[in-house]
Amino acid sequence: AAALKAADRDGAPVLLALHGSNNTTDLILNISELTASADKYGNILVAPQGSVPGASAGTWAWNVPGVTTVPAGTPDDVRFLKALVDKVVTSYCGNRHDVYATGWSGGGRMISAVACTLPGLFAAIAPVVGLRAGVPVKDASGTWVPDRSTCSPKHGTPVVTFTGTADPINPAAGGGAAYWQYSAKQALDAWM
Repeated sequence: AAALKAADRDGAPVLLALHGSNNTTDLILNISELTASADKYGNILVAPQGSVPGASAGTWAWNVPGVTTVPAGTPDDVRFLKALVDKVVTSYCGNRHDVYATGWSGGGRMISAVACTLPGLFAAIAPVVGLRAGVPVKDASGTWVPDRSTCSPKHGTPVVTFTGTADPINPAAGGGAAYWQYSAKQALDAWM
């Protein structure tokens, strides 16, 4: 929302909204209408920017562990998002147990990685075409599966996710870029 006042938001739910790769915070806020929702329902909306410069000038991506190839010295976005949640909860009287995250595409991959790495940070996640459950690896039969050593999401983080069957960048059936490979259903099944 426009201006946060601690007194107006005491104990309010917190929602992180992460932009997609090669994108901006403005786009996710404009297409999602989350600002109007935050104003209407009184939650604290936070739309941070990823640390990786995007393919086009003025765009950004997230440093998703095991997914994004980034230059040496790129900030750790998992650590950044944890610190951001702590700061928002402390500075704006957000409810620590009422922190949610959504993200579109690369932002969905990022919140998946954070929820795997820091179980309990989010009360729930809602990736839009981006749910992952670890780095893709081939099993003994040669099938792409989530690497459970990079994410074992059995800590009870609730998930609602959205996947487009015609999405060429994050194919619902798997394939595509090296970071994708296993299907959206495999990712969701790993969270159950």
